[in-house]
Amino acid sequence: MLKRLARMNESWSRALNRRFPRLFAVRNDHLAELRSAVHGELGKPDVARVLEVGGIDRPLIAKGEGYVYTGLDVEERPRCHDIYDEFLVQSIEQPLRDRYHLIFSAHVLEHVPDNDAAFATMSDALEPGGTIHHLVPSKNHFYSIILRIVGPRVQRRLLGALFPPGALEEAGYPTFFHHCSPREMRRLLERSGFEEIHVRCFYRGNGYFRYFTPAYVVVSLLETVFRSLGLTAFAAAMLVSARRPAAKEAGRPVGQAAEA
Repeated sequence: MLKRLARMNESWSRALNRRFPRLFAVRNDHLAELRSAVHGELGKPDVARVLEVGGIDRPLIAKGEGYVYTGLDVEERPRCHDIYDEFLVQSIEQPLRDRYHLIFSAHVLEHVPDNDAAFATMSDALEPGGTIHHLVPSKNHFYSIILRIVGPRVQRRLLGALFPPGALEEAGYPTFFHHCSPREMRRLLERSGFEEIHVRCFYRGNGYFRYFTPAYVVVSLLETVFRSLGLTAFAAAMLVSARRPAAKEAGRPVGQAAEA
């Protein structure tokens, strides 16, 4: 019964999306934006070692010529050692033994209890002039607030009632949203010694509510207002990019964040 009701609401939400795309449709593919930023770095001749945090067996990119692709996660699966050149089983909060020219992640940092430690690790592990790109859900979006209230156990139960087994293996992990707002993330990067800091905000997270059309409509309307007023605190997600200072400047708190 619940699944049938959810499917009906989803069909109504999709119809609204098609009929009124300016109000309901996603303007930017968040993952595509991150992938574009990463491939832009891979095209540079001095990028030889790349680290993806939290990709497990769903990497954002593929192994390629000219760079060593390392994966890192707190757990491993059989395919992990095939789809990466190297795979590390640890938290990004722990020190890394190697140095990298590029570190990136997608929807991972909200699951990290201590992002101060995570960015300190990444700063230490980056070669001078190295870059980071992270796609991070914002903690003040409706979905993020609800997720923190219900917790991972209830989340898994709800998702299990809506989807077939195994359809959402990546869902239901504990979330902390430590420093996961545009302002807090910018300040954290400054404290961690990064420069050329950019925080690009995305406002469309209404897809989480497509199984209950009234909520889908309300969230979409509010997101439109937030975007038009530039209320970045209520963004759905953000693409955070920054660079480790070169040579002697490394480790110095520098730069003023820019927001696009």
